[in-house]
Amino acid sequence: MLEGAAGIGKTSLLDHAVAAAEGFNVLTARGVEFEAEFAFAGLHELLRPILPLIDRLPPLQAEALAGALQIAPVEHLDTYSVSVALLSLLAAAAEEQPVLQIVDDAHWLDNASAAALAFAVRRLDADAVATFVAMRDGHDSPLVAASQQRMRVTGLARPEARDLLERMAGTTVSATVADELREATAGNPLALSELGQGLSAGELAGRTPLPEQLAAGAAIEAAFARRVGTLSAGAEEALLVAAASDAGRMDTILCAAAASGLGEAAFLEAESAGLIAVDRGTLRFEHPLLRSFIYGRASAARRRAAHLALAGCAPEDQPERRAWHRAAAALAPDEGVAAELESAAHAFSRRSGHVAAARALERAASLTPGDDARARRLLAAAESAWNAGSPAWAAELLAEALPLVRDPLLRADIEFRQTTIEAWAGAPHAARERYVTLAARLAAEDVDRAAAALSYAAAMLVVGGSVAEAHTVAARAAELAATGTVSSRTNRIVDETFGVILLMQGETEHGRERVVRAARWFEDAEDLGGSQYAALALAWVERYDDARRLLEPLIARSRQQGNLRALAAGLEVLAEVEFRTGEWQRAYAAASESVRLAQETDQPVQLAYSAGVLAIVEAAQGREEAPTHAALARELGAERGLDMMAEYAGYALGLFELGRGSIGAALAQLETAAAFARRSGRGEPGVLQWGPDLVEAYLRDGRVDMAAQALDELESMARATNRKWALAASARCRALLAEEGAAAESAYGEAASLHTTLSAPFERARNELGFGAWLRRSRRRREARDVLRSALATFERLGARPWAQAAHRELEATGEVVARDGGPAGGVLASQELQVAVVVAKGATNREAASALFLSPKTIESHLSSAYRKLGVRSRTQLAAALAASSP
Repeated sequence: MLEGAAGIGKTSLLDHAVAAAEGFNVLTARGVEFEAEFAFAGLHELLRPILPLIDRLPPLQAEALAGALQIAPVEHLDTYSVSVALLSLLAAAAEEQPVLQIVDDAHWLDNASAAALAFAVRRLDADAVATFVAMRDGHDSPLVAASQQRMRVTGLARPEARDLLERMAGTTVSATVADELREATAGNPLALSELGQGLSAGELAGRTPLPEQLAAGAAIEAAFARRVGTLSAGAEEALLVAAASDAGRMDTILCAAAASGLGEAAFLEAESAGLIAVDRGTLRFEHPLLRSFIYGRASAARRRAAHLALAGCAPEDQPERRAWHRAAAALAPDEGVAAELESAAHAFSRRSGHVAAARALERAASLTPGDDARARRLLAAAESAWNAGSPAWAAELLAEALPLVRDPLLRADIEFRQTTIEAWAGAPHAARERYVTLAARLAAEDVDRAAAALSYAAAMLVVGGSVAEAHTVAARAAELAATGTVSSRTNRIVDETFGVILLMQGETEHGRERVVRAARWFEDAEDLGGSQYAALALAWVERYDDARRLLEPLIARSRQQGNLRALAAGLEVLAEVEFRTGEWQRAYAAASESVRLAQETDQPVQLAYSAGVLAIVEAAQGREEAPTHAALARELGAERGLDMMAEYAGYALGLFELGRGSIGAALAQLETAAAFARRSGRGEPGVLQWGPDLVEAYLRDGRVDMAAQALDELESMARATNRKWALAASARCRALLAEEGAAAESAYGEAASLHTTLSAPFERARNELGFGAWLRRSRRRREARDVLRSALATFERLGARPWAQAAHRELEATGEVVARDGGPAGGVLASQELQVAVVVAKGATNREAASALFLSPKTIESHLSSAYRKLGVRSRTQLAAALAASSP
């Protein structure tokens, strides 16, 4: 990315790159100020040379890209499906020939194109694709965060500045004058060029005083005014029509100019003056600043006349351009123009151009005569802004709409969306109160919306750690829903929310019944959005197969559709399920991918949960990144009012420090988690499984009374909920407390018996580690070796390095010589290498893996080669065997 002031030379550098790109397929696009309102306009220009390759894409991707570029009709596109398709198309082009992408004036590139391109360039790791982007200072774009290298383009140094002045003036320039001009313009090449041509020989030689206005902006503007001032009135009017045009299509511009009696001669005059150039039917200004200057210097009436003429000449297949020009020409509210803009917004939304849709609806609202109708369009604009990931903009639009409203149901819609934004923007406590107030007002006239509002309020209370209060609110929602006047969707929301809360409180039977009912609704309706919450609750109650039955189609469909937001959420919960059942490689791969997707799609709330889960997996494996991800989860939780993140971070850091033997640090973190759970009124031990760790940490710190108290709490919840993993862990902790004699052996045996019906290999191996150590201390070394070998094998398969080291030490203490294992196959792989290996090991081809993981086939090939090398395997079969050996 090249960044700098207007006229600083960014375009010249891009031109140099193109000239040097022998053998490259060069793709170019240039942002146009007025075209920023049209979704995917920039992408259409950029991809024109490689569009014939669209047939090589998977059908859904080809359909998405064709729909976005208006090559084919489309019903609806997910925001990221176009990004995924773009990635595949660029990768396909790079297989044939190296690709150079050039994007100039990226600050004016439409948001949809910029976001898609940002996604793609992040993931073209191993492909022959180079991308150069130029952007003006003081602007933002999705491409900024995606740029791997950023270079500031600064003004010319003294010798070069003087040389440029002399070349443009065709005469010698005094060194003193050159220095003065360079200082005044900060070495801006465009300003120096214009001054070199505009100043007299006496001024350049230092014989005549220089003008007062020498700053870069003033110099450029003065030069433009001088050059445009030499044109005839007709040529200047023709330039205004061109400046008002968004696409620069010469046929449209000529048609609009003809309405004012102007012909080709006017444009030929401007072209001869070097102000414009026409190439293959497209008009370009010599410099974007010239376009802005011409448009800005015209009166409002002349600008409106130009837009009206362009509206009459807009192509039939581009009604949104006609609508925008008519809107620019409007003097007063006009329902006809507003309706056209609204129709254009719907077209943008179908193609996932949510920023363009929001802008169109915002302008439509400003042209709408009635207050309620205007408010309704502002609400629609806010929905589009929300879908575009701009909650602050959405909030501004809603705040503008609310005072206009007379219709009570419309008011409720606006307030509902305001509250949702408030919740996701990091104010769950305030959002909770607003939901409750809204529900109270709506209960008599709109039971459906009132029940949903109360359920959302209850969810806010849960993340804030007030489960008992959440129960009261969710119960009220259930009472309203029981009247039978609510939609099936709201019934599902009520069941899912109330069921989760009941389970958290330890009311297993009623909670499970509601969650299972919600899960059945998801399956029957084939509407999986939000099903990850029900899946997580099913994991708490050890119904892991049921949880996977919800998650796997959600994840598969999200991958297929390019719905990265839903995918990040589904992967986070899948990581929890895989972690609990001992599939730690898959858990790590899923959590890592979830974190990356949440970062790339700008979802701070999702990122908090994803980072929290990843930190737990990493902590159990002793990975050094665990504290970083735990800190990220805690920090985002504090920023966003997600108090529960303190428990996630406490669990992860406590487990990490316990594995390292830092007992004091472990206790500090685990006590934080325990304190949050107690405050929230928790009765379900499986929400986060730190209970046994707290008991063990107290014991290893010599605080037996506190260990006994923590065990009583854990065991009480385990018996009340009949949670098998917690019963087994409680038995292990009792054995640790008993330490000596038959009571300890009996408790270890009880835990081992429970583990025969459990899929919790980490807990089973920890029981074996404790029992083996007890047998060794009891001088029963032969028995101890058998048990410790089993524990060591499980820890090594899981990649639980700290625990494997402890088992190794215990085995050596029995007198056995043990070779150190390198850990699980996946343990030596980087996160993305492991993600690739897991998918490929299931039988996917490189192209299928690329499609699933939103990477290019070349990147898959690169990661796979690295994985082969690290694991010492040579084929997919050997890779699958290596990973399978690591799965308990």
